[in-house]
Amino acid sequence: MKHGALALVVVAMVLAWTTGAWAQSLTINGAVTTNLCPGGTVRDGGRACQYGGTHTFDAISLVNGAVIYVTPFNGTNKNATGNLVLKSLSTIAIDRSSRITAKGAGYPKRLCDNGTGPTATAGGRGGCAVKDSGGGGAHRGRGGQGTKDCFVFGDAQTCQFPQEWEENCGTLAAAGTSCVYLDAIAGHNCSAANSCANCDGTPPVGGEPFYHHILAPEFGASGGDKGCADGFDTALRSGSGGGRIVLYAANASQTGVLTVEGRIVAHGERGCSSGNDSAGGGAGGTVLLVGDTVNVTSTARVLARGGRGGDSQPKCLSCTTNADC
Repeated sequence: MKHGALALVVVAMVLAWTTGAWAQSLTINGAVTTNLCPGGTVRDGGRACQYGGTHTFDAISLVNGAVIYVTPFNGTNKNATGNLVLKSLSTIAIDRSSRITAKGAGYPKRLCDNGTGPTATAGGRGGCAVKDSGGGGAHRGRGGQGTKDCFVFGDAQTCQFPQEWEENCGTLAAAGTSCVYLDAIAGHNCSAANSCANCDGTPPVGGEPFYHHILAPEFGASGGDKGCADGFDTALRSGSGGGRIVLYAANASQTGVLTVEGRIVAHGERGCSSGNDSAGGGAGGTVLLVGDTVNVTSTARVLARGGRGGDSQPKCLSCTTNADC
């Protein structure tokens, strides 16, 4: 398993960031194709909108299957991309059929390489670092550890640990089209005295956790790509991290109301497979709900899960297919 890490979901009833000037309202109706998305981009044939950065409206309402997508992080601007702050001076209401999603809008994945994040070790190790499977991206929790093909040690039908944990033993060459592997292609030989790939499960490939202020625009790290050390593969299979969603309904009179009946999700993307190699999932992002009054109903789902690690094995049930791959 190579899951990305669970991240940060916070609900608060406070008075902060108060703005005195009233603005236009935002209503997105998923049943029509005429949504205008002021300050944003029209999506899904006019039934949805995409936003990044901070936007202030009077009232905000999502109804009839409406969707707001968060603009994916572009690698440089954490305020305008990967991040969405919606402020209302009165009410924010998301009905049970509607959602705001920052799935995969965080730190991006990279071909045959380690995942990306705010630190050099937050992304899962993968691509040229491994032969078989990349590690999961991190956020406030560590990313999942990848496994080798489970026939390199002991029983060929089951995994033996720590011998068949992946090890971080290579890098992407400067040209970006080949790998430099510390123990050459003879690595993963448990009977050899290799300097790195010696079947002890270290250095690990899961992303290392990082921490940040609750109000800082920060995202989930991406997973490491599928193994490229034993054969460079141009199919990018790792998952990007989840982005950031902030909903804020407050005013100087403390009458702002935030009501969530639908879904607010900042999941990391799942990892996928290429041949018999698989990639790490992205870590979950950040969700922050703030209001003078906050109502999260029984139908609501407020989530920032890490993405599932890639799986190259055949699927026997419809519920275990490689969705999104």
